[in-house]
Amino acid sequence: MSISTVNDNSNTWEYEEVYHPPFLPLLALFPPLAPFFWDYHVLVNQDSLQVGYSVGFHRSIDRKFIQKAEKLDYINGLTQWGGWGYRTSLDMNFETGYIATNGPGIGLSYKDTEEGKDKVITFNCAEADVVCRMLNTPVINAVVH
Repeated sequence: MSISTVNDNSNTWEYEEVYHPPFLPLLALFPPLAPFFWDYHVLVNQDSLQVGYSVGFHRSIDRKFIQKAEKLDYINGLTQWGGWGYRTSLDMNFETGYIATNGPGIGLSYKDTEEGKDKVITFNCAEADVVCRMLNTPVINAVVH
């Protein structure tokens, strides 16, 4: 697992987390899926949040559309989402999950465009409290300590 948090005096900061998901060995049963789920990443910077897997299953959200980030102490992929990987909940809100492992995560509410509809995603994050503070800090002159 690779995690880096950068803070410096120029008011630029970012958080990056990249690792192979623990379910990667299971993809040996389905080799064509391996390139899609090879790496899991979370990247937060001044402009955007990027979360997801290697190819095709990732999302980039402009920070100005983020409404609220809530720390989730424990996400259980199997019981809460029916498995790991890119998941969708078919209840009323069609929540999307990027579930790489069991453990801490973030529930994020955002708008898909300026006047767009509200959306919710859930994703794993090793340093969920740090990332929540970053995402809940206003974008203008944001500094996180």
